[in-house]
Amino acid sequence: MTVAILFDGLWQGVIICGIAAILARMLSRESAATRCAVWFSALLAVAVIPVVTVMWPVHLHALDSSVSAGASSRVRITLIALSNAADRSWVVWPVVAVWLCGAVVSMLRLALSAIRIERIRRTALPVIVNDAAILSSPVITTPIAAGVISPVVILPHDLVDKLAPDDVKRVVAHERAHIARNDVLANYVQRIVEAALWFNPSVYAIGHQLVKEREAACDDAAVDATGESHEYAVCLATIAQSIVHPQTPLTSPSVFGSRRALVTRIERLLADSIQRKITFNPYALSAVMAVFVAITLALEAFSPAFAAPVGVGGPATVAAACAPTEAEVTNAPIPRVPHNARPKRPTLLKVTISPDGKIPRIEMAQSSGDWKADSAATSAAEHSTYKPATRNCKAVIGAYIFRVEYGPPT
Repeated sequence: MTVAILFDGLWQGVIICGIAAILARMLSRESAATRCAVWFSALLAVAVIPVVTVMWPVHLHALDSSVSAGASSRVRITLIALSNAADRSWVVWPVVAVWLCGAVVSMLRLALSAIRIERIRRTALPVIVNDAAILSSPVITTPIAAGVISPVVILPHDLVDKLAPDDVKRVVAHERAHIARNDVLANYVQRIVEAALWFNPSVYAIGHQLVKEREAACDDAAVDATGESHEYAVCLATIAQSIVHPQTPLTSPSVFGSRRALVTRIERLLADSIQRKITFNPYALSAVMAVFVAITLALEAFSPAFAAPVGVGGPATVAAACAPTEAEVTNAPIPRVPHNARPKRPTLLKVTISPDGKIPRIEMAQSSGDWKADSAATSAAEHSTYKPATRNCKAVIGAYIFRVEYGPPT
């Protein structure tokens, strides 16, 4: 399941990234804050949609046998092969191990950055700039907004002396815009997603656009608060000249990103054709969210099917001797579903069928929404008799979905 989520995230991420780019292009006349929200939604979609489409697949609906459960209800049982997962276990576990190692390293790096920021915050000294209380630290090289619960603006100690008072005011306005927009928390979410999906290039492409629009939104807010965009652009250029080795912590948004990104921001500030709206358009974001929900449903319906239906009971039909066969349920006991049970969906159980027909492992893949029905389905799976799958005339282990669908009471 983990490998399916990781794999689906690659190609689904490309689709989501492309659609987000189209939507952002369509919203070019809206504020940078609105486009930033679009890219943030796309980032969450890349993280969530692959999980949804794998955990709740709609393509596992093939039923070709039913078992009567008595007067209380009708129950249908289907055994579905999980794409010969056992045959590929030698590939699955190394892939999971590599992903897990990369995720742990990335998360550790993120945690160290958060600890460093907290230390900087505790040791920073308060200063008064234009009648505004902020913090100053000799440790950092770029201005940052730090803290999720009680965020603060921290400036490099020497930058306060190098910049003119009006320029310091502009820098502080930019960082306070980050705080007002809850960008510190949003940045943490972004970095966590990037750490968990470190192998997915779509995550970094979306993250790049997200940071770009986030900084543009804060630039527009700073210009709105302090005056002309030309003077603010000169301020950014002055900061670029003052900072020799910029180092922005992972967990803190800053007025200074890369020098290349800074040049793009300055060009945007000097462009007269740019409309600098600072208001957020909730209607546009609602439409974007609706699009991503539709994408989820579409991908859930049309993603590649990793499961093939296998009949319950009956002899296997083979084209030639020793042709590969899948496992079968040769005798399934009637699930004793109580009269007061109210299952909302089928119960899906992931079972491993060993060469001797036993099931050494059983897991809940999807709950019916009623624990009594799930318990009855699990008991039925445990006490069923199985005929194992065969390869080259030899019984082999296999992974399957034991699906129990509940009909209306009779």
